[in-house]
Amino acid sequence: MGERDELEPARRRHAFERVTFRNNLVYDAWGEGIGIYATDGAAVYGNTIHDCFGINIYLSQARNVVVDRNYLYSLNDAHNKSGWRATGITMATEPAPSGLPNPTVMLQHITLTNNVMVGTGFGILYFYAAFNIVPENTYQDLRISYNTIRAPQTTAILFQAVKNNSLLPSGVVVSDNIIETGGTGPAVLLGSPSAWSFVNNDWPGGVPTGAVEPGSFAADPRFVSPVLGGPVDGFRLEADRRRLVGRRR
Repeated sequence: MGERDELEPARRRHAFERVTFRNNLVYDAWGEGIGIYATDGAAVYGNTIHDCFGINIYLSQARNVVVDRNYLYSLNDAHNKSGWRATGITMATEPAPSGLPNPTVMLQHITLTNNVMVGTGFGILYFYAAFNIVPENTYQDLRISYNTIRAPQTTAILFQAVKNNSLLPSGVVVSDNIIETGGTGPAVLLGSPSAWSFVNNDWPGGVPTGAVEPGSFAADPRFVSPVLGGPVDGFRLEADRRRLVGRRR
């Protein structure tokens, strides 16, 4: 499914480099839909992933990763984990499996763009792996732009607090997204809010207190034909609404 670099292990500092998952259909999986682990350099482009267990796209110990134009959704509760449907995109810094190179890869230089997440548990989730006591157990330099998080079951964007033994999170920019309020949680919940900035986002359920800035607003985005599990093009904006949220790509 993915394209992998075949460098000799001794020449690699990390387990994997230059990994690509492109234009795949993944569904009914009793595990993560697509997982990027202990990797420096990866691209996850144009995949449709639905009804997986817990997580649709998972980044753990990943640096220099682009996740772009993926369609992520859940149709029913058959693959729920802890009562929730699969998260759209989850990030963490879990310990690398035994046998892989030891240096921890910090979650760094991560770009999440143009993804459509519909009816997932959480939209985007970061959990702090408390059992991995290393300074790199953190996140830095994340760009979250031009995504749609539609009708999440709970919090649309949840990032747990990073503990004192880790480096401080920094450099997170959230811009030009459409982020709906969750059914049982707020639109955004941040454990380390000083690392975050918000620009030009549409929050249809109301702009959260921590995301207030002059360019953000609350408005019905007016999708063309938004049907859960239907064509992803149904989540494009009507022509007269496209100028509201940046330049929808």
